[in-house]
Amino acid sequence: MILEFFLAASLITVIDGDTVRQDGERLRIENIDTPETYRPECLAERMLGELATARLEEIVADGVEVQFTGRTGGYGRPLVLLTHEGQDVGEMLVEEGLAVEWTGRQADWCG
Repeated sequence: MILEFFLAASLITVIDGDTVRQDGERLRIENIDTPETYRPECLAERMLGELATARLEEIVADGVEVQFTGRTGGYGRPLVLLTHEGQDVGEMLVEEGLAVEWTGRQADWCG
């Protein structure tokens, strides 16, 4: 199982709930926004951000496929779609209440 993870994930590490690093490059999951863990606006945002990060770590550890979309997001990061067992990881996080659909600006997690 561990060997399969490294082969399937190609050394993917989770930065936060919507950002991963693959082979040294930071990648942003397309179409979602998760709470910030770095400089959050409030304690609630930090806590939910840590939950989103932990959940993404679980999913990635079980194996994901990375599909580059050819687009870039904020900070020039490539946008990617992650899938786990055929399911869109971003949609999974939204359904679980750990992310929201990207609207073009960061969500207010403290209001």
